[in-house]
Amino acid sequence: MDGSFPDHQSVLRDIVKTCGKPINESVIESIHQERIKAKSVPFKNQDSEIMNMLQTLKDQKIKIGLISNCTAEEVEGWKESIFADLFDDVVFSYKIKRAKPHSEIYLTACDHLKVSPKNSIFVGDGGSNELQGAVAVGMKAYQATWFQPSFISEEIFGFPKLQKPMQVVDLVK
Repeated sequence: MDGSFPDHQSVLRDIVKTCGKPINESVIESIHQERIKAKSVPFKNQDSEIMNMLQTLKDQKIKIGLISNCTAEEVEGWKESIFADLFDDVVFSYKIKRAKPHSEIYLTACDHLKVSPKNSIFVGDGGSNELQGAVAVGMKAYQATWFQPSFISEEIFGFPKLQKPMQVVDLVK
């Protein structure tokens, strides 16, 4: 996710090599294609509450950015997704070779949007210590819990919890 490997196939080759097995390029390519297919599914299924929240923010001329720890194949379907037009900028970790919670990924997003971290909010599930990373650069961080089982969201402390997507709209009023 931070660009250590040039592509997914290289990761697979490294795993196979580490296990002391012979590398079969056709199997690696097959696994890679299956991963692309699986990772494109979320871009095809839109949650109406999230779409409504994003469109409301867009209509209010609020700048919207996306920061994602990801590899290239995980976001291959991004540009064709309905989500792409709702975001003013996206920062994918594999492109800048930094992943959350590294400060550079948040600062890059703010720079691209031409906003200061202190005037920005960060909403995330809390994985990868992303909320702590956002706060460290001066953002206000909120934990999105609407899609998580409570036993997961309750493991993270110290951040306001948002239980519905439209609560994000209330934060920027």
